[in-house]
Amino acid sequence: MGERFELDVAALQTVAAGFVTSAAALDAAVAALRSRDERFAAPVRAWAEATRSNADRLERTTTEYLQQERENVGAVGGADR
Repeated sequence: MGERFELDVAALQTVAAGFVTSAAALDAAVAALRSRDERFAAPVRAWAEATRSNADRLERTTTEYLQQERENVGAVGGADR
């Protein structure tokens, strides 16, 4: 696995972590909005859930990407991209 691949994986992991952080911030906003009016909290809660789902999907995709690259390296003998 090459340096570029490692940078790609690190970038994807950073984006996923950003999604997780954003979802946590949205959860805090939901708590604050709920005290005022549940109608305001519902769309933000949906946004937080979608953001968390995106993080999960990106983490799964990154894991699959890493696994495929490891298999490719084993099959090709260490090709660097």
